[in-house]
Amino acid sequence: MKQEFIFIPAIHKDVYTTFLLNDFCGKTMIIFTATIRGCQKLAYLLKNLGFSILAIYGKLSQTKRLAILNKFKEGWNTSDFDIKIFDNPISLD
Repeated sequence: MKQEFIFIPAIHKDVYTTFLLNDFCGKTMIIFTATIRGCQKLAYLLKNLGFSILAIYGKLSQTKRLAILNKFKEGWNTSDFDIKIFDNPISLD
């Protein structure tokens, strides 16, 4: 497993995100967003682009969150999901 952290200036985040998704295509990624809204927006965009994703954010019901966490555990072992997206757990937006 290879771990990388990349800090991207906000003004360039869309360009860098597109580049990284193409560069790491076919590999498993975890993306953390600063806000719930950012997580929802990125999840919607990536689903529409055909990526297999799991997204967990603060406004999900406990039932949905647990269902996604179970998929995450299963997908982590089988690589069924390319991208996992999480919001900042202490964001209040």
